[in-house]
Amino acid sequence: MKLFLFKHKAPALLLVLGILLVASFSLIIIFKIPLINNLKNSTTNHAFDPDAEASSNVIIMVTNQSYENPTVSLTVYLDGRKLFRQSCETKDQHTGYYYYYDFTGTRTLKVTDGNGLEEEYSITASEDSPVWILISYGFNTMTDQFELTIDSSSIPFRWE
Repeated sequence: MKLFLFKHKAPALLLVLGILLVASFSLIIIFKIPLINNLKNSTTNHAFDPDAEASSNVIIMVTNQSYENPTVSLTVYLDGRKLFRQSCETKDQHTGYYYYYDFTGTRTLKVTDGNGLEEEYSITASEDSPVWILISYGFNTMTDQFELTIDSSSIPFRWE
C-alpha cells in the first residue's frame, strides 16, 4: 500500500503546482497586477545615469548624511518585496546611490537600517511623468537620534 501512495504523490504534486502557476498568471492578467521592471541595477557604483533616467519612471536615490555613522546598510522594499540593499557611505556628505525602475500605481515603499529604524512611504507612479524618491539617513541633533526620511518629487534630486 505504501508503494502505491508514494508512486502517485509526485504527479499529484506536479498537478497542484501547475494549477497554482496558471492561477497566478491568470490573476496578473485579469487584475493587471503591475510588475516591477528593474531597468538598470547591475552597476556596482550606482552613479547617476542620464540614459537610465530617460527610460525610467521611478528613480530612487539613497544617501547617508550622518557623520556620526559614516557607513550604514539600508534595505528598500516595495510592497513587501525587497528591491535592494545598499551600503551607504557619508564620504563628502553629498553621495547618492541611484536605482532606476519602471512601475505604475500606488505602492508602499519601506526602508530599514537593520538596527530597528524603519520608515514607510506611499508613492504613486505613472507612465506620464517620472517620480524621484529621495531616501536619506541622518542624525537629528534636536532629538539626538538617527532617522530615515523619504521624500518624493517630480523634479530630479541631484547634487552637481
